[in-house]
Amino acid sequence: MENEILALSGSLAESAGSITELQYALDTFYFLVCGALVMWMAAGFAMLEAGLVRAKNTTEILTKNVALYAVACTMYMVCGYSIMYGGGEFTWFLSGITGDGVAGAEEAATYAPSADFFFQVVFVATAMSIVSGAVAERMKLFAFLVFAVVMTGVIYPLEGSWTWGGMPVFGLYTLGDLGFSDFAGSGIVHMAGAAAALLKVLGDWMNDDSNNSEEEDDRADEEGLGSDEKGTASNSKRRAGRETWEPHPGS
Repeated sequence: MENEILALSGSLAESAGSITELQYALDTFYFLVCGALVMWMAAGFAMLEAGLVRAKNTTEILTKNVALYAVACTMYMVCGYSIMYGGGEFTWFLSGITGDGVAGAEEAATYAPSADFFFQVVFVATAMSIVSGAVAERMKLFAFLVFAVVMTGVIYPLEGSWTWGGMPVFGLYTLGDLGFSDFAGSGIVHMAGAAAALLKVLGDWMNDDSNNSEEEDDRADEEGLGSDEKGTASNSKRRAGRETWEPHPGS
């Protein structure tokens, strides 16, 4: 009887190990496939934006869409992932996820950490793609790339650490304690990109209003000065005409 129990325990342990390995493989595969699907959204963004801008700006908007992916992947690899999921321990260049998540880990992961990085980085690029579409024909390429570095390396990882990462906001409080819940990235990804784009659009709008007001004031001053000059010239001609006019001999 004892031998049967031991044999059954061994079989259950082997089955549990096999299930864990299968779960690890499926979860990793799921991350990679879903990440690839999200990544291909970039092609749709690029075609949409290329169709909405003028023909002369098509090359630039396509360049932005390709370059932002390169910038997003690089910055998220250098520091973004560690800021977002490092748990307060900052490391450079993914040094914290180079393993398989099982060997030497306190709690064995059910997926490869590198697959999770790939899944996360495509959403970073998606947030930046929202900015790209909103500022199309409104922002120079160099300025856009500089902002992409800041957005994907600091802004997105920081706000992501407060939400998905569970870190306190500047060490003061956690959003989860306040009842915050994100729905499929609607706040972390889409609203973050939209808010960044909105600031740029509002800035342009305010600058346009101030510039238009200055132009209208300058135009009004110029038109007023012109009217005075015309009036002065007309009065001079009338005075000169009266001074040179002589009565007709027959009058």
